[in-house]
Amino acid sequence: MDAVIICTPNKFHHLSAIKALEVGKHVFCEKPMAISSKDAQAMEDAANTAQKVLQIGYHYRFKKDSLAAKKAILNGQIGDPVVVRVEAMRRRKVPGWGVFTNKDIQGGGCLIDYGCHLLDLAMWLMDFPEIESIQGQTYELVSRDPDQVNEWGIYDATTIDVEDHATAFIRFTSGARCYLKLRGRLMFQKIKRL
Repeated sequence: MDAVIICTPNKFHHLSAIKALEVGKHVFCEKPMAISSKDAQAMEDAANTAQKVLQIGYHYRFKKDSLAAKKAILNGQIGDPVVVRVEAMRRRKVPGWGVFTNKDIQGGGCLIDYGCHLLDLAMWLMDFPEIESIQGQTYELVSRDPDQVNEWGIYDATTIDVEDHATAFIRFTSGARCYLKLRGRLMFQKIKRL
């Protein structure tokens, strides 16, 4: 065996990855890398010590349109990114399976579930510029409504403890900026009772 693929709940990514790296295996880990910067750093340190590959499953980088955008940037066709806007909205789509609504195991909601893909893509397209500052806010509002329509299964609105809306403004030392907005507003519609 040369490599290990880690698909555990997010809380356990770092434990499994570090163990595999310590016994000399390459690691492909499902996103997000970890649920804390401390755990992510421990994974990176273990990979460096073992001199093994640690790859995180940020597959948006490999989509045809993402690769075309990266090529256009590298070839100087569109210039250096100055302002990047990252926006997404899930309409009526809170996963009703697994641990997606459990903060202790998942680490968070929309930001850690799909927002990490979008943020990674933006940072990759910009060639990971040095961050000067980040201002952000998460909200836990919309998915608490027990009378909602949800396309991705049933979940208990009284026990969900992850965010459903997130915004951030990131400044880079280069002068570039990134605005991140993961919308939960207008995500659900109430069922009218007859």
